[in-house]
Amino acid sequence: MTHAVSTLFARVAALAGVILFGATLAAAPASAYDRATEADVVAMMEKAIAHYDAVGREQAMADFNDLDGEFVDGDLYVIICTLDHIYKTHAHNPVLIDNDILVDIQDVNGDFPVRMIVQSAKDNPEGGWVEYTWVNPANDQQEVKKVYVVQHDGDAFAIGYYLAN
Repeated sequence: MTHAVSTLFARVAALAGVILFGATLAAAPASAYDRATEADVVAMMEKAIAHYDAVGREQAMADFNDLDGEFVDGDLYVIICTLDHIYKTHAHNPVLIDNDILVDIQDVNGDFPVRMIVQSAKDNPEGGWVEYTWVNPANDQQEVKKVYVVQHDGDAFAIGYYLAN
């Protein structure tokens, strides 16, 4: 198999993982789902950045990618995304890490979530919010996700929560 063909297969497999994002996570019944709040997101962001500064990039990324770790709480988790649109962390869907196709992924409304996250980090480095529609892993439903984005150490740090329909 040529390198180009194997690269194409890897990209298709990664895209399938993005499309099936909700199906790859354990869904909980809606009644058992405690929704996070804006305050929860901001608190986790402050904790994540403090942790990153204390332990360094490599250890922090390993900790943020630990699905059973302290930086994953239901549908809250830390994403580090380079300003070139490459995820470096994603505890719920590790196939997205170091995958260059994310820049072109759209939500059901035609928005480009990763582009929005990076642009927010560039426009509001101290912190800003973006919203897009995505599959909520807690109930496997398309919902609006509100994401807090901070530029830190040259990357976009993002944590979001789902708004009730």
